[in-house]
Amino acid sequence: MPENEFPLVSVVMPVFNHPAHRLRRAIQSILDQTYPCFELIVADGTLTDDNLKTVEEFNDPRIIHCRAKGYIDCLNLGIEKASGVYIARMDSDDISVPQRLEEQVRFLEKNPQVDLCSCQAELFGDIKPCVTKHPADIDFITYVKQGGILHPAIMFRRGLKVKYEHIKPCEDCLLFRRLLLNGCVIKNLDKVLFKNRVNRTSIMDRHPKLMTLYLAKINLEAFNGFSRLKGALGFSALEKRRFSVSDFSDFFSFVAEMEKSDGVYGIKTLRMFRPYLDYMISHCENKRAVWFKLLTTPLFYKACSPVSKLVRQIFSIHNKRFPDGRKIKVATVLGREIPLKKR
Repeated sequence: MPENEFPLVSVVMPVFNHPAHRLRRAIQSILDQTYPCFELIVADGTLTDDNLKTVEEFNDPRIIHCRAKGYIDCLNLGIEKASGVYIARMDSDDISVPQRLEEQVRFLEKNPQVDLCSCQAELFGDIKPCVTKHPADIDFITYVKQGGILHPAIMFRRGLKVKYEHIKPCEDCLLFRRLLLNGCVIKNLDKVLFKNRVNRTSIMDRHPKLMTLYLAKINLEAFNGFSRLKGALGFSALEKRRFSVSDFSDFFSFVAEMEKSDGVYGIKTLRMFRPYLDYMISHCENKRAVWFKLLTTPLFYKACSPVSKLVRQIFSIHNKRFPDGRKIKVATVLGREIPLKKR
């Protein structure tokens, strides 16, 4: 990069109720960057002045404080207020190493064909510390199969016009799938430029069923984005809370059509939509009729191998102990307990 030519970088940091010491450390990690030309946009999503007081402690003109309601609105407001050539993400409980912005700007300047980049990171917090090994090249298939983009460590060109949708906690999954479907070029630097805190109390850990449902919806939308997969797929049960036998028929018809479409670019269709099938099974009406449908559908066995695991969901034998100490062996068939013999 020529001397004295430093494109402005806007760092967008949504802030909620993280402890003040974490917020201070996150902000300080940006202020300590070796890259000289940046602004830090702190998008505050709380209703108190606690975060503002923490921000004002720094008394730094490079920090811009604004407020919005909700995490997604904070992200979008921060991007709207950004005036940089490049826009970087940052979370309020993570840490950027001092060379992060400099390395990412240098990479994007040298590779004009790349629209967005991330990096490797040191994971810490509620897990044993380790370092990520994300692939350098991220295409649609790679991302759907294994992820590989560290969201709070991304930097992208302003012209990408990023906007998040209200589908927390999967807003990044939806964004990256849409970008990749539209031809966005995404790369990972093979350098540890970020420290990412892992919280076991996150919404993803507290609401796993919500997470799997959202991911299934996103997968369906992404695959429908391929023009040759459109047409008579006709699976329209996405917004339902309870599922009937006909919904399962629609689902398997949908999957069968998908499997005919050149293997969906090499992706195993059933594996991708297994989370949605599991969700449907756990929220079905008339369980006996549904299980009869499942057990007479070859695709069901293909989706849910090994069969022994499925059999245990339908039929199992176990011991049942009564309050008086007696123990008997019972068989559970579709939720009904049938005594077998006394012990």
